[in-house]
Amino acid sequence: MRSPWSAVFLALGCLFAAAEVGLRAWQAHGLETRLSAESLHLFDSARQHQLLAAIGLIVCGLLLRTGAGRLTTIGGFAFLAGITLFCGDVYAAAFREGNLTVGVAPWGGTLTILAWILLGAGALSRGVGGAGTQIRTGG
Repeated sequence: MRSPWSAVFLALGCLFAAAEVGLRAWQAHGLETRLSAESLHLFDSARQHQLLAAIGLIVCGLLLRTGAGRLTTIGGFAFLAGITLFCGDVYAAAFREGNLTVGVAPWGGTLTILAWILLGAGALSRGVGGAGTQIRTGG
């Protein structure tokens, strides 16, 4: 059965990825003159984390279209929380010259790690070839 979260995870993953491209352009064309080297490093870390988590979110959405189960859905929500907590806190720190505003970045990072583990476990629980997929060998 197809999950209603599939389209949500796909759309948000694409939105986060597109935003990362825009942030990368901003960083390359103007942000470098406004932030210190340490703050640029923080900004770059948050941006990279955002892109990788966005890719994970897109993969969750695609797997859910094939009937993946609860582990993949929970992984998708963990990616969303990880992006929000980690990236939000680190982006804010970049503009506050290195001071983490709320200190939730470690929780966001931990949730993103958990999301990748859940995504892998969800993929493994589908078995080789996935449900309903026939693997043809030979002619």
